[in-house]
Amino acid sequence: MVGFLIVVLILAFALFLNGRRKMKEAGTWMGIKGTVPEFLWNGASHQQRKLMLLSVGITDDDSNQERLLSLRWTRLPHSLQLELFKVAEASANQGASQIAISPAIGTAEVTLHSSSELPDRVEVNHKISNARRTDPVEKDLLAKAIAGDADAQSDLGEALYSGQIVPRDYAQAAVWTHKAAEQGNVAAQFNLGLLYERGHGMPQDYAQAAACFRNVAEFGSAEAQFHLGVLYEKGQGVLQDYTIATAWYRKAAEQGHSDAQLNLGILYQLGHGVRQDYTESAKWHRKAADQGNAIAQLLLGIDYNVGQGVPQDYTKAAAWYRKAADQGIAKAQFNLGLLYDDGQGVPQNYTEAAHLYREAAEQGEADAQFNLAILYNNGTGVMRDPKEVIAWMRKAAEQGHPQAKQNIDALLKS
Repeated sequence: MVGFLIVVLILAFALFLNGRRKMKEAGTWMGIKGTVPEFLWNGASHQQRKLMLLSVGITDDDSNQERLLSLRWTRLPHSLQLELFKVAEASANQGASQIAISPAIGTAEVTLHSSSELPDRVEVNHKISNARRTDPVEKDLLAKAIAGDADAQSDLGEALYSGQIVPRDYAQAAVWTHKAAEQGNVAAQFNLGLLYERGHGMPQDYAQAAACFRNVAEFGSAEAQFHLGVLYEKGQGVLQDYTIATAWYRKAAEQGHSDAQLNLGILYQLGHGVRQDYTESAKWHRKAADQGNAIAQLLLGIDYNVGQGVPQDYTKAAAWYRKAADQGIAKAQFNLGLLYDDGQGVPQNYTEAAHLYREAAEQGEADAQFNLAILYNNGTGVMRDPKEVIAWMRKAAEQGHPQAKQNIDALLKS
């Protein structure tokens, strides 16, 4: 009689058999239970529900053999109770196979009986093959997480989100992160906010993201304060309020958060939520720029270029543009090219100007594409090349550059 093993398991958060179990006699049924937060199920699409249902990890030597999976669940007041069964039918000749079951490993496809409302009780069956072997570190983390260790649950959520240790799975990352957050784990509460903000593993919900970020921000987390500021600035999940956005940015900026310093500087520059103050704007741009924030370096370069909030200084403008340009910021590459083109703050150098224009042009910067076309037309810093003129002028025109649109027709007719 050909023996076979039937393994049943739920998705990310079902209880997992810690260690190894031996199959019992033929016909033996074994069950394990777990719960799923109902909000995750109700908000999920049909495909997301399929991905949430089952995950299986098998460490026996027959891991490529097909297994029959069986799952059933019962609705509870605020969650779903999942019952996972395995039925073993073994012959005397087969010998005992050893298995270890783990959620969060190798998502299994499941055919649902309903694509919308979940019945009070239902049973599904599906076959899965090529299950992945579990890693000792992974098994230890899973065991601690399922035992209720909030730090392990948070770490597992991060691992599932990043794809480290275990395969990337946003739905399961959301489950474990939610479990840790419910226990007051601050890191998990912040990460849950990110999941809500990005719509990863759960429906996008800016209001829930704001609530999560607020909880952590009030504990002094600069990262949470910054993200909460962004939501207030954009009016996502909360009423748009530049004054409140400014307050949260300031809290994070004073802790050295460079993106918060950048955004606070921009709000001062625009006069949003605060009195317009170019000097204060440049101050925060500098703080962020000194930390290597490329956009802040660009903006500080512009401040020096036009003398806004600081004395006009082309040499300093060129220095800050160079820092941002070296980080690949197209606008900084173009602006630095202009300074080399005009000999402001740096020795005039058309070859360097052409090089910088090209770097920016290849990233789609329309002004750089137009200026590069002009250099090719004049043979300045590059060899004169009518084909290059037309190619770059056309690219700029296609992006709506007004002068390029005027010039391209004349070039094509000539």
